[in-house]
Amino acid sequence: MKFNFYHLSILIISFLTVFGQEYKDYLSKADSYFEAGDKEKAKVYYLKAANLGSADAHFALAYKYVLPKEESIWHYSEAAKLGHGKALEKALDELLFRANSLTSASPQEALELHEIAKKRNPSIELFDEEVKLDVIKKCAEAGPFDGEKFIQRYDLQNDSEFSKGFYYIWELAEEASKGGRFGEPDPKLVFQLISRGGVVPAELIHAVTEFYDYWQNGIVKEFNICCHVTSGLGQNYCSRRAEIISIEKYRIGLESIISAVNEESKTLVEAASLAAVAFIEAKAWNEEGHGGTGYAHWARDSIDAQKTNFLSTINKINDGYIPQNVQELAISDKELNETYNLIIEKLKSKPLEGFNFRVTHEDVRKVLRLWIPYRDRCAALFFCLSPSTTEDFWKSWLTQIRIGGLKEILKLEY
Repeated sequence: MKFNFYHLSILIISFLTVFGQEYKDYLSKADSYFEAGDKEKAKVYYLKAANLGSADAHFALAYKYVLPKEESIWHYSEAAKLGHGKALEKALDELLFRANSLTSASPQEALELHEIAKKRNPSIELFDEEVKLDVIKKCAEAGPFDGEKFIQRYDLQNDSEFSKGFYYIWELAEEASKGGRFGEPDPKLVFQLISRGGVVPAELIHAVTEFYDYWQNGIVKEFNICCHVTSGLGQNYCSRRAEIISIEKYRIGLESIISAVNEESKTLVEAASLAAVAFIEAKAWNEEGHGGTGYAHWARDSIDAQKTNFLSTINKINDGYIPQNVQELAISDKELNETYNLIIEKLKSKPLEGFNFRVTHEDVRKVLRLWIPYRDRCAALFFCLSPSTTEDFWKSWLTQIRIGGLKEILKLEY
């Protein structure tokens, strides 16, 4: 009997059927072992199934196990080439949108992988696919980037944030956009660094879209990470950066005040400042109810604003400001105690709770203990700056402000 194409087709189909069934058996065993808690034995069978062409096995190895980054990317990529939609999404993240790597990020590989996966399985649909594909193409257009060579050339491995900095590569892009150790600002280098610093997809998309145009038009534009962050994590990162600037700004402002006030007030300014910073920070973190993913950002913004206001108040009083309609201290104290006790009882009954924040009666007590020395030291300073008044006058004024702050707690939702 002559061997023909029909017989060859039958043999191929039989071969694929046998091996297809075999990897399904391996995959089933792997899943069973994994669910039973024997992850190492499961891994053996996932590897066997993957070697026989199981997309699900490749995906499981990358998704369920902590693997070296290159190995993880390889398994996601192999699964994507076999038409696995979730694997394609993960691979694109690892290669671009969440790559955050000078060496493993590869827009070119991401573009090729997307094309292969879609040909193998046209039904794959990614979230925001049109926008993502446009970004991949733009990043790939910049051509290859030798990350290892770049690291060695600029001795980046000795940077303190090299292996742990969340936005480290974008920090390099910021530096490159200003010149620094990378020489004259190069729009293409800035764009390539931005492309490899992805942490949050939406942030990468925004930054790439903007700086692609600058690169294409040869425009040198300073890159600022905090103009592109959208996540709570990013906001907190930028808030910490702003805090460093804020601390320096406060130090300069405080020194300016000390040089401007009379000799007797100089030590009082320093004492009041220490108490003010302690009270303001405790109030923001323990009492104001900043919540959500950007809770640290909102708290730090509040601290910065209150510290700025504190310095401004000293300057105003030194320039002759005296508040009007300040009631007797005894009246203010009575109202403070009533308001304070009301809040304490409410919080004892039910603390204020939300996403990333909790305010208890102990938190309010903690803040009050810091407010008392703040009030007393500020009153002493303000009286020294304004001898026509009394310390009790300023204590009453500060108490009225504190009452207003406590009443804000009552406005927070229970």
